[in-house]
Amino acid sequence: MRPRVELAGFRGVAIVAGSLLATSALAQQPHGAHAPAAPAAPHPAPVAAPVAAPVAAPVAAAAPVAAAAPVAAAAPVAAAAPVAAPAPVAAPAADEKAAKDEARKFFDEGKKLFDAGKVAEAVEVFKKADAKLPGAAPRLRIAEAYEKLNKPAEAVAAYRAFLSLNPTGKFAEKIPLAKERIAAIEVTLPATLTVTVSPADAKGLIVSVDGAPAAGPLSLKAGDHRVEVKAEGYEPHAESRSLKPNEKAELAVSLKALPPTVLLAPAPVAAVTPVTPVAPPPAIAPKRSNVPAFVTLGIAGAGAALGTTFGILALQGSSDFNANPTEDNAQKAERNALIADMSFGVALTFGITGAVLLFSGAEDGADEKAAMSRPVIAPFVGSTGGGVAGTWRF
Repeated sequence: MRPRVELAGFRGVAIVAGSLLATSALAQQPHGAHAPAAPAAPHPAPVAAPVAAPVAAPVAAAAPVAAAAPVAAAAPVAAAAPVAAPAPVAAPAADEKAAKDEARKFFDEGKKLFDAGKVAEAVEVFKKADAKLPGAAPRLRIAEAYEKLNKPAEAVAAYRAFLSLNPTGKFAEKIPLAKERIAAIEVTLPATLTVTVSPADAKGLIVSVDGAPAAGPLSLKAGDHRVEVKAEGYEPHAESRSLKPNEKAELAVSLKALPPTVLLAPAPVAAVTPVTPVAPPPAIAPKRSNVPAFVTLGIAGAGAALGTTFGILALQGSSDFNANPTEDNAQKAERNALIADMSFGVALTFGITGAVLLFSGAEDGADEKAAMSRPVIAPFVGSTGGGVAGTWRF
């Protein structure tokens, strides 16, 4: 039985020594490593408790076993500290906080640019904030900025991106506004029309929309548009297309070839008999009228009669002045004499003019040059007298 006791004692000493070595290794670790390594202690604890009582006495004299220095030097067991330090668990929280801080920085910078009127720059900064941490605030700001930049298509896309987040809190109140803005902007968005023609390589191909040449995708206002396609050797094609706001429409046109042209031989031309030109009849000169001459002579006669009348009155006034030399009689005689002189001047002038018109100048059938070369005599009357003026072009 003694060997069994010694063996049990040896086992108890080995277990106790192992426990002491483990405790010594833990004691040699840094102070901060104790807390994470605590879960490893329960492994040797169940073994140490039952062995301590029966083995304590035999082991006391077992000096050779206690001096097992090679076992105590098991340093690799104490090197398990890195397993007990779960530092990477806290990294996601730190990264999220850094992203929030950077997104907030970009957002505040974008607000300053927007308020300063630098809207285009603000859009780019708001995009950086949304890239760091997608959120309702930067997307709503991006939509408002695109509206201010008059970019309706981009504004609608930004508003839809805002709604895709299903905003909550204070941004939930902006959902009706975003939907209202989308509806209002989409009405003004142009439609896109793409016209494809078959055959595409037709000679002299011309595509026009509303009378203007067109090529590639066309940006058009919503409504009805007239599309015309022409090409050499094909029948012209024309049709109307109604487009809705922001619609992406395509129109395929297949041209129909014209039937082949049959060339006919020209019909023989009959011989043409030359026609002898007929000389035009001689021009008949208009017959000259004597009415102007008679009118002029009538005026001359009236002037002579008037001059004779006032001449008699002037002579009578002169007799009255001689009999009664007053200023009134003098003025009356002078006035009658002046009128008589003027009347005789008119009579003389118109008499000469009437005679010239009646007896001189071009006769019937004379050319225009001879008619223009006759003398022209015309009377004139002024405030102090009258007279006759004559011109003669030759």
